[in-house]
Amino acid sequence: MKNNKNKVDLFKQYNNFSDSFSESVDNDNNVSRITFYKSLNFDFKNKKLLDLACGDGQDIPEYTRRGADCVGVDSAENFIEVAKENYPETEFQVGDMTSIPFKDETFDIVLSKYAIGTAENPNLVFDEVFRVLKKGGVFAYLTTHPMRLFMEQKEKNKNYFEQKNVDLVVFGGKFTIVEPTHTFNSFMSENFTSKFQINYFTEEYDPQSADFPGRDVYPDFFVVVVTKR
Repeated sequence: MKNNKNKVDLFKQYNNFSDSFSESVDNDNNVSRITFYKSLNFDFKNKKLLDLACGDGQDIPEYTRRGADCVGVDSAENFIEVAKENYPETEFQVGDMTSIPFKDETFDIVLSKYAIGTAENPNLVFDEVFRVLKKGGVFAYLTTHPMRLFMEQKEKNKNYFEQKNVDLVVFGGKFTIVEPTHTFNSFMSENFTSKFQINYFTEEYDPQSADFPGRDVYPDFFVVVVTKR
């Protein structure tokens, strides 16, 4: 397996541009945000919710509006500082997705956007989500589509099954995000399906965050909604 950055770099890379990245997400990320929110077709009222890799907490108002008691976790310290300032009524902690800083069966709902795919092994995250989620609880996540990570590798003779880090240009070239490639089996492995019942899946193209001249049209992200078995 080839790799050009370690896991900590991938999880913490947003510290380098947290302020300007948040502004771009807020202004230019409506396609994926709307798709994700529409997929959350379940009861939030009085539910304990973990926003995993919450960034600066921009999704917290939506989850709170739906009635959830929210907690946010992110590995980027800069994001957590901003989140605490913007939403002082919500609990935020610095934490790693592969070692979530909460006890077993703490949450009714775990949600995550554009984060699971930054883990070299998503199953490590799924194991942790399974641990902190109550039986019958809901887990939903949005992440970069494996097709995008494959198609946007610059070299010829690409190998879909070889994991490597890829530079993704987002928001009209404002930022370059590094993510490891994955196969779909990385997300839909036997480990995942044995722990969770799949309720919903969609894959979408997002021209707002990923459109640039000469680009073929292929899925940029996908959304999965599951319940803990």
